[in-house]
Amino acid sequence: FPCFRSFRTKLTVGILSLFLVAEALTFLAVNHTSNASAMAKISDNLQLTSQAFERLLARRYQTLLEKSDLLSRDHGFKSAYALNERATLNSALENYQRRFGADVMMLISLETERVQADTLLPAETQMPPDVAFLYETALNSERGVAQGFGFVHGKPYQLVITPLYIPHPVALIVSGFEVDTTLAKALKQVTQETDVALYFENHQQSSQMYACTLAPSSCDV
Repeated sequence: FPCFRSFRTKLTVGILSLFLVAEALTFLAVNHTSNASAMAKISDNLQLTSQAFERLLARRYQTLLEKSDLLSRDHGFKSAYALNERATLNSALENYQRRFGADVMMLISLETERVQADTLLPAETQMPPDVAFLYETALNSERGVAQGFGFVHGKPYQLVITPLYIPHPVALIVSGFEVDTTLAKALKQVTQETDVALYFENHQQSSQMYACTLAPSSCDV
């Protein structure tokens, strides 16, 4: 190899080779540190997001509980219930839902275990399976209260069930907030920098996205 004939050329090439090796090692070290730092930040953000999500759900649950409790003590609603007319009950429940800001409300008779009023499907008398599960949970609780997530007419909701007293328990009030983009955006606003996608497992045991703060093209996965 003619280019390696002189000692100076050999020395230059040797130094250059050592320099390139040192640069490569430095790059790998920096890259490893950067990756570790990025992963640590992601882990911290996920932890903060999880905590913020729990606080947000707790506030929503408290709102559902307080508003449902107010309805159970509302004399106008109790008078509507006493009439035992489905159209009147649906109308009264829809009016309260609008004032309350809930996304779904139901009234379930303790005597017949049938839906007496439903703001989404006014003629429906059958409890959705997830509501039926929470209904049984409420019956077995000390205060007749239950909370959880469930599907109502095909969409996921954060649900609360409380008793309706006239003056004794005669029905259970179901109220809920939909798990949708509004919730995801509220969570993103709290965390300030974390985009959110919310998935739920349906009754067919398959996961489906129901809320996302990313661009529609990125949410379509």
